[in-house]
Amino acid sequence: MAEAPAISPEALARECSVFARYLTGKDPGAYLLGWYAHAHSAHPVFAPQTAFDRFLLRAAGTSPALALLADSYASFFARQSTLRKKLILVLGILESLPPEAGFDERIEESSPAAAVLRIGARGMMFALRLALAVIVFMPFHLLLSLRAQESGR
Repeated sequence: MAEAPAISPEALARECSVFARYLTGKDPGAYLLGWYAHAHSAHPVFAPQTAFDRFLLRAAGTSPALALLADSYASFFARQSTLRKKLILVLGILESLPPEAGFDERIEESSPAAAVLRIGARGMMFALRLALAVIVFMPFHLLLSLRAQESGR
């Protein structure tokens, strides 16, 4: 298998920024950007392995909204994708930030009924996102998988 070209530092910073905004709604700080770049230089696991993996990463790195759709799709149909690995990396780095760095992970207090309603609403929204993600990404996933099979990969 041919090795994927290395991602430029600028493209890596853009990708990290999109993923941070998708996950937290905030731009990444220097700490997150630095460790994200370091992880990519130290671990080959963050290099996409297939054409669909590269496609999913390019789409997700475009905007937080597309990252949300791509992550929804990958959570069911590409669980071992490089996108999922990179999102877990961002979450791991965010977890290591001190509270004064601005990443607030406090849990809102609410009544049990409000919590059940919120969980139900989020579940319904996820189902809608997943349906849209299947419409957007499944044709590319099938096409790129067939193309890879035809080429003997």
